[in-house]
Amino acid sequence: MPKMCNGMVHHCKTPPTHDAPVRGSRRWSKPKLEVADVFRRYGDAYRRTHGWRLSAAQRRVLRELAACRTAAMGGHVNRCGHCGHGKQAYNSCRNRLCGKCRGKDRVDWYQQQARLMLPVEYLHAVFTVPDEIARLTRRNPELLYNLLFHAASRALLRTGRELLDVELGLVLVLHSWGQLLNHHPHVHVLLPAGGISTADGRWIALPSGETLPKQVLRERFQKTFLKRVKRLYRAGRLALDGELAGLKDPEAFSKWHEALAARRWVVYIDPATAYGDPRDPDHGEQIVRYMARYASGMVLSNYRLISIDDGEVKFFYKDYRDGARRKVKTLPADEFIDRFLAHVLPRGMRHKRYHGFMAPKGRRKRLQQIRRMLGAPELDAVEDEAVDEGEERDSSANLAVDEEATKGYPCPVCGVGRMVRGATMPRPTIWQILTMPFPDEKVIDECRQRIASLPEEPSWTAWPRSPVSCPEYRQRLLPLVFT
Repeated sequence: MPKMCNGMVHHCKTPPTHDAPVRGSRRWSKPKLEVADVFRRYGDAYRRTHGWRLSAAQRRVLRELAACRTAAMGGHVNRCGHCGHGKQAYNSCRNRLCGKCRGKDRVDWYQQQARLMLPVEYLHAVFTVPDEIARLTRRNPELLYNLLFHAASRALLRTGRELLDVELGLVLVLHSWGQLLNHHPHVHVLLPAGGISTADGRWIALPSGETLPKQVLRERFQKTFLKRVKRLYRAGRLALDGELAGLKDPEAFSKWHEALAARRWVVYIDPATAYGDPRDPDHGEQIVRYMARYASGMVLSNYRLISIDDGEVKFFYKDYRDGARRKVKTLPADEFIDRFLAHVLPRGMRHKRYHGFMAPKGRRKRLQQIRRMLGAPELDAVEDEAVDEGEERDSSANLAVDEEATKGYPCPVCGVGRMVRGATMPRPTIWQILTMPFPDEKVIDECRQRIASLPEEPSWTAWPRSPVSCPEYRQRLLPLVFT
């Protein structure tokens, strides 16, 4: 049976199948609709109506996803030197919530974690907050998401030290949405069933099939979280408005706090046997593969969209209350966009964290020591770097011309010449994305025509890393985008 979490259902014991077919398989095909299509069609009207309450990060997501891989994001023209055939190629947005851009990051993160896994049993834990806390989190995302990470990691690390006298290794991933895009913040944790002894540095493993005591984890997580929430309230750091305005009264907040303390929050931890035979060397990778779906940050797969007509968005969802049956949900376009943007994290916030002996500093050395104690092969010579350390990449990364683009590829028309990158319109900066006309179909079509009419000048194939400071860029390219 799937697990209930404060009215929500988790189906975490058996990793669900992917929403989209695997690329390269016979079942794979390009989705007919994309979330970007919803944004392009209804995003401008939504922005005019609800823009006053959107954060800068949400406005950026709305525009970047709408412009992703369109002429509004800039691009270049590949042209055959033999027959003159030309093909336009557009830049991607590389936003964390974009289903077209983050697939590679999901694979990279999965491969990195699989490479770092130890030849031991693994556990999967989930820490969930009640709906009352979820509503508070929407108004205070940075404070309470950080608190959620802190309370979950503290409960696990403290339990490991006090009950087992070991330091655990934790990989935490924030997941804030449900199947219906509703706000349901919780943290998934991957941890080996054992740790490094704090006394002599030996590896101490849990008995096969055993887990940490769930009741102890729940009490410590709940106590730590509520204690810190009260501290934030007394310091005046919580935003309390709208439906939360009543909590400004200290007596009302005290009653609200006591009611949450009296409830049993949902925290559970799965044994290794929940993911197959623990003796199978690949059993831990099943948990990593499941968590990688959330590590990529994709709120909704494009393959789940059915239609976006008449001001409504229809999409598939799994109803875990009804045996995970596939059903159809219809939402007004404004509500769909509102639910989607509710999962945009504050700028600079990491949704993947590492604690204990999995903390990035000194992680490779500690894992090598553990592998030697377990008699396992050492890690390869590939440098150990966290994949998520560079999530917010340089917005001008597309300006460099790589070797493949310089050499070109065979022409699909004549098969004799090679398609070589010619005229280029650089990717706009973040400031330009936020200030340019909203990238709806009309704006995108105008940009497409301008890219097609760019003069073929070899000097345009490479631009400096700071194009805004280049006078030639301002004089010759900005008018193409903003006029």
